[in-house]
Amino acid sequence: KKVGERLGNEGYAFANVNTIPQVNDENRTVDLTFLVDPGRRVYVRRINFQGNAKTQDEVLRREMRQAEGAWYSTKDLDRSKTRLQRLDYLESVNVDTAAAPGTNDQVDVNYTLVERPSGSLLFGIGYGQESGLLLNASVTQNNFLGTGNQMSLVLNNSDIGANYSLAYNNPYYTIDGVSRGFRIYYQNIDAAQVNTADYVLNNYGGQVSFGFPLNEFDTLLILPGYDHIRIDTTASTPVEIMDYINQNGDTFDAFKLDGSWARDSRNRTIFPTSGALNQITAEFAVPGSDAEYYKLNYRGIFYYPLTRWMTWTVSGEIGYGDGYGNTDGLPFFENFYAGGLRSVRGYKTNTLGPRYSNNEPSGGAFKTIASTQFILPVPFMEKSENVRVAAFFDAGNVFATTSDFDAGELRYSTGIAGLWISPLGPIVLSVAAPLNDKSGDETEAFQFSFGVPFN
Repeated sequence: KKVGERLGNEGYAFANVNTIPQVNDENRTVDLTFLVDPGRRVYVRRINFQGNAKTQDEVLRREMRQAEGAWYSTKDLDRSKTRLQRLDYLESVNVDTAAAPGTNDQVDVNYTLVERPSGSLLFGIGYGQESGLLLNASVTQNNFLGTGNQMSLVLNNSDIGANYSLAYNNPYYTIDGVSRGFRIYYQNIDAAQVNTADYVLNNYGGQVSFGFPLNEFDTLLILPGYDHIRIDTTASTPVEIMDYINQNGDTFDAFKLDGSWARDSRNRTIFPTSGALNQITAEFAVPGSDAEYYKLNYRGIFYYPLTRWMTWTVSGEIGYGDGYGNTDGLPFFENFYAGGLRSVRGYKTNTLGPRYSNNEPSGGAFKTIASTQFILPVPFMEKSENVRVAAFFDAGNVFATTSDFDAGELRYSTGIAGLWISPLGPIVLSVAAPLNDKSGDETEAFQFSFGVPFN
């Protein structure tokens, strides 16, 4: 197989490799003779696409690593197929190679595509244990006018509060794959509704983004922006927050320079089965901001295919933040939280870790999460591209600072989870059993979210 692959990478598309074994019973050895017929070295004449009713031909060709007029390369063809599979607006990709008519040293490469709906226009109602009742109006398009550009307009109101945003991104702002985008937003969040302290966070701002591909797998993202925050208190606001506001005020303007590095070798972005995603993100409020702070976060997830229908995943996340300059410690409204569908399932959302003097969760400046999952076949379903069921084990917690980390305070849980990418939005279900909950922990065996985005 490796010999055939090597020949394929050198342009021998129709190489034939056979093995003839010769058994020596006396010495208990086997001699292997390889018969190699490389065939004729061939060029790629044309690359053809079928099934792209909406997506422009140029959008597909820019993902190609195999060039027309170049020597045939199995490696480049496989990488081209993977890059197409990673486009959110393609459901399936198949490729075949055929000899070009009338020639003996040229081939045509034919990609057969199935497009998935790339846009949605939603007016409806959702519900999640994190967000409560959700009134949703949104327009999203991951393949705007067939260009591959992403656009979204979101108008959400829920028990948590309001969330309005407009975003646009061009993944090929330059021919070399440099991306450019922008996002403007407004949020009004009742923190008590997400199981944290009793205060209201109002913020609005904007951000532009520039993405730079460093190589085939690595991307650097730079995101300068501005964020305006106002904190409204209530009679039940913890005294620690009141003291912070008395010392620092209730309004904060932050000029931010965020960034991230990602190495992505997954075979697809929706329900991958092999590869890995490693990502480091940094948030930095530049000097002169009302609150000067930084946050660093690492997240990694690794996919190991066990069979055609089963995949093992291992993931981990670690986050840390602190103040600098005139700011002592990470501002309370930037704390990390743990517990719930996005971290340690089986515990109520955001309730793990330190608490204020009134026993409301405060979050912390240091977060550590780990999880492993066995993705299982979906019973009674022959086609399950949009459904995933997994058995999981979660661990993690948040701590006030790194010096407060105590492995004995990590919380564990296990259970079964399901995710369905339905036409109305993602539906997430989890049934979990906490394994070492302690007095004061808030547990929740059944957790779900409907019509609410989930990562």
